[in-house]
Amino acid sequence: MNNGSHADAQIVIPRGVNRVFPFVSQWMKLMDKRGSVFPNSIESCEKSIDKLRTSIALVDEEIAVVPSSVALLTGFVPQYDGALVVKPAFGSGGLGIHSFPSADDPRIRGIANLSRNPDIPLYQHFLLQPMATGAGTDHRVVILNGRSIAATTRRARTGSFITNGPNANVEAGAPTGAITLAEQAAHALGLRFAGVDVIRNDDGFAVLDVNCWPGISMTEEVTSVDIASALIESLVQDFRVAHS
Repeated sequence: MNNGSHADAQIVIPRGVNRVFPFVSQWMKLMDKRGSVFPNSIESCEKSIDKLRTSIALVDEEIAVVPSSVALLTGFVPQYDGALVVKPAFGSGGLGIHSFPSADDPRIRGIANLSRNPDIPLYQHFLLQPMATGAGTDHRVVILNGRSIAATTRRARTGSFITNGPNANVEAGAPTGAITLAEQAAHALGLRFAGVDVIRNDDGFAVLDVNCWPGISMTEEVTSVDIASALIESLVQDFRVAHS
């Protein structure tokens, strides 16, 4: 909007707006009415913004996930065995993620109490998960139109389990099982474009996270796949069909 006028965008690719999605969804609805084309529908994005909702949606479709709980918001910590991970439901980039050796760690209770304090405004809830058996290594799979177009394996730096943080090691390629699961997850959520994080857990792979507007620069750099061009070309074709 500029001096009362507006310019309609034909193709719109949102980026990194998980925490303000209620605003973005209203904006997407407005642009949709004006004929703009998006990589994903509003409905499919809503399923993948909140990590808990994503997990529930995938479980409903019988897709393997890392178990999740938000019971700590009531002050009760689920008694998962072994080490635990606590993460913000709308987080990204590895920010705000913490690990604890067991459910008995008093620091987890501290997070629960923080979440219940009416004097501290929290704009998101926290998830608690058992530490995956493959923690420290995971696979980012970029999906476009139902299939993987690029995949990487990410390894956390020494002393960390966070694979998408600074100084993590990223290399091209991922196991076939991880890629297949990622494609199934994107399909289950109705996402045509997605970044799906898959981790080894117990005897197989499990979905760790799904992003409906993933960052692609690192994946492009490591794999030499021009993801941006492929996405734009696909959206241009959609726009032409919609307005033919």
